[in-house]
Amino acid sequence: SGNSVTPPGTAKNVLTVGASTTGAQDSTPEGSVPGFSSRGTTLDGRIKPDLVAPGVMICSARAEEAQFASDASCSSATHVDGSTPLYMALNGSSMATPVVAGAAAMVRQYLRQIEDKRATLGPNPGHPDQRCRGHRRSQHPESR
Repeated sequence: SGNSVTPPGTAKNVLTVGASTTGAQDSTPEGSVPGFSSRGTTLDGRIKPDLVAPGVMICSARAEEAQFASDASCSSATHVDGSTPLYMALNGSSMATPVVAGAAAMVRQYLRQIEDKRATLGPNPGHPDQRCRGHRRSQHPESR
């Protein structure tokens, strides 16, 4: 069936993150979901992953002590030893997840600011939700 999302990613209240291609360093052009990224539908028909973000050929920090890091270097910068690359290109949903987490934090901050602004200003009598309070829709002048 092509489904590769497994529990706990299939749980109802769980957001799953997938990787998308970037086109970086002659990789697959941006905008598709690579084969290594889990995808499919859950048993109740929900489409997974919920969100995708760049996750192919992402330039990431490489620890100087990383002995088994074999991914390509994506920068000419080196650690103090002069030979160990400071950065390496990595693939995976683990590279996409920080992008999604950062975006989610920004959305949350925006929504909190909007809510704070509403609390400070009070109700807007011109807003449709405020004009219709306490009235049946048929009594509202705009519904006639």
